[in-house]
Amino acid sequence: MSLFSFSNLFKKKYNYSLVYDIRGGSVGVSIVKFVAGPGFDVLKSVRQPISISNNISTDQYIRQMGSALEKASAEIQKHLIEINLTRPKAKIRVDRGFIFFSSPWSASQTMVYRYTTDNDTIITPSFLDKIFKEESAKLRSSLSGAKIFTDINSVGDVIEKKIIQAKINGYVMEDILNKPAQDLELSIYLTVVPQQIISQIENSISRHFIVDEYYLHSLSLPLYTVTRDLYPHKDDFVLVEIGYETTEIMIVRDKVIAGHASIPMGRNFFIKEVASKMKVGPEIANSMISLHCKGECDAGATAVFGDTLKSLVDIWSNKIKEVFSKYIEEMYIPKSVFFVADNDFICYVAEHFTNSKVDQYGIMASELKVLLIEKNQLSKICGKTTAAQEDMILHVEQLFLDKIYNI
Repeated sequence: MSLFSFSNLFKKKYNYSLVYDIRGGSVGVSIVKFVAGPGFDVLKSVRQPISISNNISTDQYIRQMGSALEKASAEIQKHLIEINLTRPKAKIRVDRGFIFFSSPWSASQTMVYRYTTDNDTIITPSFLDKIFKEESAKLRSSLSGAKIFTDINSVGDVIEKKIIQAKINGYVMEDILNKPAQDLELSIYLTVVPQQIISQIENSISRHFIVDEYYLHSLSLPLYTVTRDLYPHKDDFVLVEIGYETTEIMIVRDKVIAGHASIPMGRNFFIKEVASKMKVGPEIANSMISLHCKGECDAGATAVFGDTLKSLVDIWSNKIKEVFSKYIEEMYIPKSVFFVADNDFICYVAEHFTNSKVDQYGIMASELKVLLIEKNQLSKICGKTTAAQEDMILHVEQLFLDKIYNI
């Protein structure tokens, strides 16, 4: 049993799989053909924004997410008709549907399990299953008490149970199954999604596809895995992923996700604030941000708009520092910070963060290393160029699936 072990996964590659990315402000979907051995071909990818208004209820938000999911699925179905893989109005049967969740639809946490005995204990599948159940119950109980999922009656089930590091008698081990241990330490990454959300997703997908089996994952592990593949020498780092509605922050220590937080500010925060301050529509605001980040604004616009965007990035950076403050009492903050975002935005915010004051977290400005994870880097993993129009997060998830199904 190797690390990143997944229950009930098969090494066999199937013909077609659907990959869904469920985020706070959008949903993405791709139809993928996994080939024999490492590798895959993406037939079509689509991303659909979720329509969100002020003072929206949880039920309305879930329904809006389902509506966006239906639209994205319909686009995929239309493409399959165009390339003659299915006939009009017919549902295509797909072997597997992979659904990736991020905040606010899911909650994840690394649970550290320690076991000590005077005599050797053999680590069997049943022994691990018992540990998974115990740690899952602890997580569900803590989430229920903290009311993580507002207006939802139940926190649901644990959808993901991954051993991301194991130590036997103080030594890190890759394969622990059937090994004897007197001292065992497991870092187990768990993810919870309420059943109400899962049911809405499966119902929306079923309008266009017949999926034989679903596999549910968090977005965090693909981001973590791809970062480790790109920078295998980095055991300690901070990973900052800027989504549409949220920014996800992971603190990795000794190759383990030691801290995970989400702040309710993503790309849409900047778009809404710029639209309000500059008195323009959201589409124009988004275009202004893109042009400024690419350095394509004229001098006059740069002078006026630059200060506005800088002030917003200051607010966003301070929220990240609040997360650092939360964890600084428990651990040191790694000096390497990786940013993942749309390419037109990532360079600007990363440069600004590099110039921000972080010495109160034990990081001198000269020590801080801000690194970017961009589309062109993904070719180092998959061995082929990532198309400019490729959805980066969907591609990260596809790389993750290709890897774990070839363990």
